[in-house]
Amino acid sequence: MIHVRQGRRVFINTLFHLFELCQKLHPSSGCFWLLSDRACRNGHCCPPVTLASSANGATVSGTTENKGAAGVPLLLDGAILGAERLNGASEASPETANLADATYTLSARAGNAAKTSATNISIEADNAEGTASSTAAASFCLSEAAVKYALGARKVWYDPSLSGGAHQHVFNNAEVMKAINSFCGDTRTDAALLQQIRYVLAPNRGPTATGGYQDQKQMGAAMMFLLAKNTPRIWNQLTAAEHDLIGINMEAFLYSSVLTTKDVVHANIVDNMAGDPNNRDYNPNIQNGMIGMIIMTTLYWGADQFEAKLAAYDDAVFIAKLKQYGMTNLLWTYTNPNRPSGAIIQAGLRQIVDGHIYSFHGITERDLLQLFGYIADRTFSKTVACGLYGGAGIGGAAKVVRNCDLLPNSGAQGMLFEFDAFDAEGQRSSAGYSWDSWYPLLNSRAAMQMFGGLNSSSLQTVVTTTASDGQRHMDDIINRFLIGTKDILFKLSPAANQGGGYISYSHAESEGIMVFDPHTVRSTGYTGDVAILNVLQTNLGKPTVP
Repeated sequence: MIHVRQGRRVFINTLFHLFELCQKLHPSSGCFWLLSDRACRNGHCCPPVTLASSANGATVSGTTENKGAAGVPLLLDGAILGAERLNGASEASPETANLADATYTLSARAGNAAKTSATNISIEADNAEGTASSTAAASFCLSEAAVKYALGARKVWYDPSLSGGAHQHVFNNAEVMKAINSFCGDTRTDAALLQQIRYVLAPNRGPTATGGYQDQKQMGAAMMFLLAKNTPRIWNQLTAAEHDLIGINMEAFLYSSVLTTKDVVHANIVDNMAGDPNNRDYNPNIQNGMIGMIIMTTLYWGADQFEAKLAAYDDAVFIAKLKQYGMTNLLWTYTNPNRPSGAIIQAGLRQIVDGHIYSFHGITERDLLQLFGYIADRTFSKTVACGLYGGAGIGGAAKVVRNCDLLPNSGAQGMLFEFDAFDAEGQRSSAGYSWDSWYPLLNSRAAMQMFGGLNSSSLQTVVTTTASDGQRHMDDIINRFLIGTKDILFKLSPAANQGGGYISYSHAESEGIMVFDPHTVRSTGYTGDVAILNVLQTNLGKPTVP
């Protein structure tokens, strides 16, 4: 009996393999057996089908040598789970947190064309209150205010013809909020999440996956797909065709973002998948989206599949698949006349650099904590100040509107990089670019924590960074995450004792004042994003923000 407590989100995520199905099946007599008696009938051995399982969350494996079995379906109370496979293992992930309290029968069944056999185990769903662990999915549920915001927010969608270059005009991050909340077990966001997924799966509203600046906005869709796949209650309501579309989008994200961030290759190719000039070490508002995509696609596919897909990439075959499924927006990117040639792209994705098929500044996708640490350290690397030149600004811009003397953590390290950066025209200090680096990094951090890559035990991990000494503890980076967040929230708050807004400066001119007025709060997803941060902080035992 397997007892599963509420919130542990324990999948009986077990690989159900068949052991010793039959040494030799007689083609004329078939094979008939029961698990309880390893009997041989008519002189032919009939070993049992075996369903391997152990404690909560355990993964076990085996092999099958049988060549005559018709198939190996897995069943929960008689209902088939997952796909049936021939002559091998079958796999399914029933989430017991979604089951009513009861005892269920999990079965594996195998046989040849004439006869079948089966074996069963019992599992017990026990969703009693008060037993969730600190890493449970339930601990990531968002605040009531965030849920209300997400349910009322506009859907995201993409179009490469839109002005501004982002291929998107809705930047509220609500797709991520809905997915996080459903992942945690709160069914109130399920219907809205499914609507959003299906809305963006329409080929003319889907991602463009350039691997460049647009990643900043589109990694929200990648995270939504990642969480949907890992929320059986949601995933099982999507059709096989919808699963295929999600997979194609996630493949496109993988290929494009590897092309633009991979060591050596990025410098040789220069352009992104759509042919626009690109640099993986642009300011964090761009870099955080590009590396965020590497994090999302690695978590979605797993490192083995991630690498296998790169090694087998065939540009013509992938484009043919996009045409087969009518992926309008992805075809805009992958058949763009300005893109590098298919042969160059294919060679770049397959190329081995220093023994790895992917690495970013020497860090592979097999060490996501190091990847996240690298970009997070850079993002929160500046000294907290009211503006450039000690708060004096430039020509009345590049500074906070008021209350400089009340700025929290003044002089500490942790201010967002984009408040003290450079662009093609010189110095830059932009609240808008700062926010556009903050929330994609927030999504990457959420994915890392929700899938166990970043937890309280990993805070003492030393990560390679851009700092002069090249190393930082993750705990220091997470502490600066909070410092930088408090800084931007102070600067953009309209409250009388706060900054009153920030007069941004970029491309050698003032951008005007950015302030969290009601319109900006709605359009940026401020309410939900702060709720995500506070959930993440709480899960690490760290302070939250108001």
